Amino acid sequence: MQALWFQITYVIAPYIKVSPVRLSPSQRAHIRPTLPRDRRFAPLRAEVRHVAQLLRENPEHRWSLDDLAAEVHLSPSRLSSVFIEAYGKTPLAFLTMIRAERMARHLRDTDLTVTAAMQRVDWSSRSHATRLFREHVGVTSGYYRQMRRALGD
Repeated sequence: MQALWFQITYVIAPYIKVSPVRLSPSQRAHIRPTLPRDRRFAPLRAEVRHVAQLLRENPEHRWSLDDLAAEVHLSPSRLSSVFIEAYGKTPLAFLTMIRAERMARHLRDTDLTVTAAMQRVDWSSRSHATRLFREHVGVTSGYYRQMRRALGD
């Protein structure tokens, strides 16, 4: 029966049109950066570079959009829109990505516990940290640590 089904689908598959899932701009801003074909490449504004540098240098700081906007003398909404143009995500989504990368580095390169690594990047709730880590890395922090140990042995 399964072989018959595969034969039928093989014949009709070229006639089935499937459209990709479309995401709104706000949904795209909170996930991985958009593909180059969806973004126009222009020189990054100095304000955007400065905010990205602040976030990379001090991700454990409790940044808010208002704090970042005050640093570069833009309104929060304007900062958010120019940052999305440059990086494909909001400043706080960018910060979450940086924190997940730092936590992965702590788990990979040190013997810190998952809780200690989570606290080093300023995530106080383990469930919140695990959810965000899974969104950005693809596996939970505990499993990431187990993979490191398995590969290291």
